[in-house]
Amino acid sequence: MRRWQICLAAGCVLGGAFSIAHGELKWEASRIEVSVAAGTPEAEGLFKFTNTGPETVRLAQVSATCDCTVATVDKRVYAPDESGAIRLKFTLGDRLGVHEKQVIVTPEPNHTGPIFLTLRVEIQEPVKTSKRLFQWAKETPNTPQLLDISPAGKRAVMRVEVESAPPEIAIDPADKKEDGTFRLSLRPKTTEREMTAQVKWVVLLSDGIKYRFGTFVLVR
Repeated sequence: MRRWQICLAAGCVLGGAFSIAHGELKWEASRIEVSVAAGTPEAEGLFKFTNTGPETVRLAQVSATCDCTVATVDKRVYAPDESGAIRLKFTLGDRLGVHEKQVIVTPEPNHTGPIFLTLRVEIQEPVKTSKRLFQWAKETPNTPQLLDISPAGKRAVMRVEVESAPPEIAIDPADKKEDGTFRLSLRPKTTEREMTAQVKWVVLLSDGIKYRFGTFVLVR
């Protein structure tokens, strides 16, 4: 057991640069890292392998560890010197930041225990916002506050729309600046009473992707 743990740890560290052998299967990488922009429907990793042993190998188990991932393989049985690949697809949804997803592979014959393949995905926001929280003190002037939305990468911001907003919030139309930044202003219609509200936005990017995010309005 101790030897198997050491082998697995070494595979995780070296997977990006060297081939890793698990029993009779030799993997190009046991860990794949990708970076995608938010709004992209899914990310995927292709884990390639070769049967380097003298025996035919059957993939008895190929299981993703999350409902948001699907692991697929072309077939289950590989003759000596035959190559294949396992594809792991990760549905991103509205996730942001760094996420690691795994697929567990159990070959037969099994000389080393289960194989853990890891897909690390960094989901980057395609736009930058000046702030997400807008706050006013109760019974003070409801002076408009500005929201700037600008591109964070190569994709330009084409249009900014309000997806939903409570009627207590006043929003001025967007003004596009020369650098591609959209500037809007918003304010509560009154500060006479406390309020917690959310405004949901849709940003249309130059590649057709729609990015959604929310801002919060507080009166305290």
